[in-house]
Amino acid sequence: MENAEFIPLALAGVSFVAAHLLPSSLALRPRLVRILGENGYLAAYTLFAFATFGWLCHAYVQAPHTVMLWNPGVLRFLPLLLMPVALWFIVCGVSGPNPSSVRQEQKLAEAEVASGMLRITRHPVQWGIALFALGHLLANADLAALLFFGALLLLATLGMYHIDQRKAATLGEPWQRFVAVTSLLPLGAVLAGRNRFVISELGGWRLLFAGALYLILLLAHPWVIGVSPF
Repeated sequence: MENAEFIPLALAGVSFVAAHLLPSSLALRPRLVRILGENGYLAAYTLFAFATFGWLCHAYVQAPHTVMLWNPGVLRFLPLLLMPVALWFIVCGVSGPNPSSVRQEQKLAEAEVASGMLRITRHPVQWGIALFALGHLLANADLAALLFFGALLLLATLGMYHIDQRKAATLGEPWQRFVAVTSLLPLGAVLAGRNRFVISELGGWRLLFAGALYLILLLAHPWVIGVSPF
């Protein structure tokens, strides 16, 4: 079979996406929580997610990287432009409470329900992953990269809608108040006049940390990944 060597990577990608979306769905999550308990469910979910990600990484390394789909040209430099923004989104997303994250729904009770990066988008981590995946997919331009980074991009994109749907069904009116002052698309709520841009909440140590992380990744890339980013 032509390109049969890519089947393990394709299966790993499908499993990786499914492992995140199916167990956390409205249909399965309540049943799993009843069986395993909340802590047991979160532990099993995390283990399953990391296991499938490990499989995906292993399959990507083992897959051939010789089937080119397009000529990347200047696109090979795209990660250099997107990664600082991606890391900034991720650092801001993980360093502050977010009602869309696990066990952080208490922020919905605060007077300022959407501050920091949440003013830009209510899914900063997912957007950071999406920018990372999109940049590397376009820059690599081969079939293996399409399957690997495509899985990450698909999960980040579907994950935003998935989280919104689940939170709306389980959190009700408090979640709707949060949605009213935030947006899925970056800057959507700001441009619509439903929130405002406060640079002081996004700079400082978060910006410095994201910049330092970017430099570290640039320097480590040839040794860790085996390919120069330049």
